[in-house]
Amino acid sequence: MTRSALRWTLILSCLLVLGPLAMAALARVHDADGGRAATLLVNDTPGAALAGAALTIVAAGAVGLLGARFFSLNTGCLCAGLVVAWARWGLGTLDGLVRGESPGSVLPWLAIENVLAVAATVALALVMGRVAARYQPSVRPPGAAKPHAGGLLSSIVRGEGAPVPALVASGLVGMVALVLATWLVAATPLRGQTLMAAVAGTIACGAAAQLVASSMRCSLTPVTVGLFVLLAAGVSPLVASIMHGSRLVDAVFQGRVIGLALPLSLDWAAGALLGAPIGLSWGGAIVDARAAEE
Repeated sequence: MTRSALRWTLILSCLLVLGPLAMAALARVHDADGGRAATLLVNDTPGAALAGAALTIVAAGAVGLLGARFFSLNTGCLCAGLVVAWARWGLGTLDGLVRGESPGSVLPWLAIENVLAVAATVALALVMGRVAARYQPSVRPPGAAKPHAGGLLSSIVRGEGAPVPALVASGLVGMVALVLATWLVAATPLRGQTLMAAVAGTIACGAAAQLVASSMRCSLTPVTVGLFVLLAAGVSPLVASIMHGSRLVDAVFQGRVIGLALPLSLDWAAGALLGAPIGLSWGGAIVDARAAEE
């Protein structure tokens, strides 16, 4: 009873306190006109962007590690994801960015920002996974895959099958599911819709990739799904640049921008944290031994 109460206290603290604080910090990031058409790298207030990003990273990392240490990896991902999802509401949207800047200069910066944000998420998922694994019960639940011996690989692919073929095959299927689900949900560049598109895409990616990995006697981890999301997040602005070129502004006004390009950096980062455990669970992977107790 006490453990459950403490877990919900941590989750609600992220939802009602730390998340809004991160959003308020990033809401101070402005464009050249003093508006909200700005992101972590595309802005006219780099000091505010750096401070807001640092606060978000520290807060998400702290609650994520607390959740993974004392409760489960699922709880750690949820808490960190809630903080990052709130922080996303402090940044602008793609339509605002391309109206205020030259599309040719915005999209490469968005690609870099996406990669950096999701890379931080992957690093956090890796550390949370190590912390959670250290404090899990020594007896594995039925169906849990044995980790491969040898460090980093065991944080990405587990099981008795060949890890590299399973990673490649699951990655191909997972990326297709990620692109399709994100594209379907991201109908507009509104903040809530782009966030949900990234979450839905990550869930679809985790479920589809895990189904393939299971058929090859392997299971994946949130780190694996995060790497798939990182690839999609980094490529999506470049795909938009190729598809729309100099007519990107017209495409924005007409609502014809490729859906994969609408989520921005913290959309992808929050989506990876919130969606990966859900997708893997739907696909049949046991993400955390103690999650069954929650």
